[in-house]
Amino acid sequence: MVESAAMSSQRFSRKNLKHDEFVTRTSEITRWLMERRRRIGWGLLAVVVLISIVAMVQVYQQRQESSAAALLAVAMEVYRAPLAEETAPALDTQPAATDDAGEVTGEAAAEEPTAGATEGSGEESDPAGAASPDTPEATPDTATSAAPTVEPAAVGYGNFTTEIARYEAAREEFAPIVRRYGNTPSGRVAAFYLGICESSLGNEEAATEALQRAAGASQEIIATVSLYRLGQLQVAEGKPDEAIASFDLLLARNSDAFPTDEALMARARAQEAAGDQRGAMLSYQRVVEEHPDSFSAADARARVEELAAELGIDPNVERS
Repeated sequence: MVESAAMSSQRFSRKNLKHDEFVTRTSEITRWLMERRRRIGWGLLAVVVLISIVAMVQVYQQRQESSAAALLAVAMEVYRAPLAEETAPALDTQPAATDDAGEVTGEAAAEEPTAGATEGSGEESDPAGAASPDTPEATPDTATSAAPTVEPAAVGYGNFTTEIARYEAAREEFAPIVRRYGNTPSGRVAAFYLGICESSLGNEEAATEALQRAAGASQEIIATVSLYRLGQLQVAEGKPDEAIASFDLLLARNSDAFPTDEALMARARAQEAAGDQRGAMLSYQRVVEEHPDSFSAADARARVEELAAELGIDPNVERS
């Protein structure tokens, strides 16, 4: 009996001990929460405010991009507008055959234009429709679906008599986009085309500024081609050292959006312009070794031999 009572007492004590630990721990947590209820409340409020701010920023950025994309669509129509002579209808100088009454006869009668036929079909050619390394195509990535459809008449389609006039008109469309929405994806695209316009108009400083902004684009094709065009512009301005830095940034991206062999060739030419013949030779040699099947390889190989002869060195030894 004594042993049984002792065992019962022991079991009761362990059960009570576990129960007391749970109650104690729960009481401590409750007391801790009560003591810090105000601090916790402010913390939750701060989290809610932070989430709200992030959401508002995202909505604002989306609206900014939507507005920029709509303006970019209009600007691109101007930039791609054909010149007036490109859309002028061909004139038939062959005199039409007439009968004794003065009526047009034969095939000429069948082809005689009806009222309104000289207005045009409404279909226009796109001189910039084919993408190239220097003029990346505007895609859905660079203009959102919010961009409106622009009728040719709204932007003076085919009314430009010279390329200069077209570049000036396009600049007036791209510049406000860059000023207002320069940090949006569409704003970076606008900066690239603004750089082309400014360069074509002889405004090197403005072109450099625009291309430097475009080089920060999230779209890889815009960023890489902007760096390439920027380097070319800097070489033309007699700033080969700055051009080398631009081409180095282009090569550092190691992007499939731009051919590495062409970037190396551009840097090599800039190094030659800077008087760094040895560095140029090594850049040309990289083209030969790393891109032997490229279109640039033959030219690079010839320049390696010429520069090695001028410097009186063995390019293979120098490379190693």
